[in-house]
Amino acid sequence: MRLAVAPSSSARFVRQGVRSSRRTVVAVSNRLVLQPTGSGSTTHLDGEQVNPPGPVSLREGTLDVGRVDPCDIVLPIPTVSSRHAILTVEGDKVLVIDVNSTNGTMVNGAEIKAMDYVELPIGGEIVFGDEHLAKFVLQKVEDPPAAAA
Repeated sequence: MRLAVAPSSSARFVRQGVRSSRRTVVAVSNRLVLQPTGSGSTTHLDGEQVNPPGPVSLREGTLDVGRVDPCDIVLPIPTVSSRHAILTVEGDKVLVIDVNSTNGTMVNGAEIKAMDYVELPIGGEIVFGDEHLAKFVLQKVEDPPAAAA
């Protein structure tokens, strides 16, 4: 979401026949981020070492989530399917669909049925097959306001 503050009528000045205006523009850009919240434990992977993922910024549109390319969001974790889920991002709304993944997808503690759309609310939790390594919370992060022009 972008917000621009239009100049108010009190921001205009007429001085010696020259009309000028002052304009303050405030740009606010909200972005959605999947913030990792898993423990990072790999004991369930029989000694395989895996680096836990970092935060994932979401863009508008449809995003494939999986373990390998060509997925838009790659989580290189053995318990994540090669093509695990699809996220559809429209503004602040995120819809999740599990695409018959091996270990399932959970939203707010409930496993979602394959091929069913489920909304992930801001502050909601999502797990892509592995609660230790692929567990995230959806956060809305506000960018700092732009400097006055």
